[in-house]
Amino acid sequence: DLANLTALRVLDVGGNCRRCDHARNPCRECPKDHPKLHSDTFSHLSRLEGLVLKDSSLYNLDTRWFRGLDRLQVLDLSENFLYDCITKTTAFQGLARLRSLNLSFNYHKKVSFAHLHLAPSFGHLRSLKELDMHGIFFRSLSETTLQPLVQLPMLQTLRLQMNFINQ
Repeated sequence: DLANLTALRVLDVGGNCRRCDHARNPCRECPKDHPKLHSDTFSHLSRLEGLVLKDSSLYNLDTRWFRGLDRLQVLDLSENFLYDCITKTTAFQGLARLRSLNLSFNYHKKVSFAHLHLAPSFGHLRSLKELDMHGIFFRSLSETTLQPLVQLPMLQTLRLQMNFINQ
């Protein structure tokens, strides 16, 4: 459906399947397999610089969604259910130009994790300047937590507020 929008620079499809614990009105949970995004949904948007998928009840990231998005600079994945995914995803491997990544409020309901381990693919985000990970709810911050970020030469801002970090 988006294939003919080849000049599109920013696509915001956030909030289409909201986390019920963030909704202002009564809400019914979206099924775990929603939204159903075809693997080539964004592949024809080669000029895309900003993509907003926040508050869409995403549990996983399909690496194929980001194929062909060589100009992508801003990616907002906040307010989803991506905690498990960000610990093992390979989806960031092809996003060498990404400058801003928002992963805030990707927590499990009623769960605070002892540690956060970022997937090695974070190390491929060579242009990343800003990483927002507040509200993921982990208690311990260590050298291993941030290891994939050490090799990012452009990283200037790291937001870790509201995570209950006590170590």
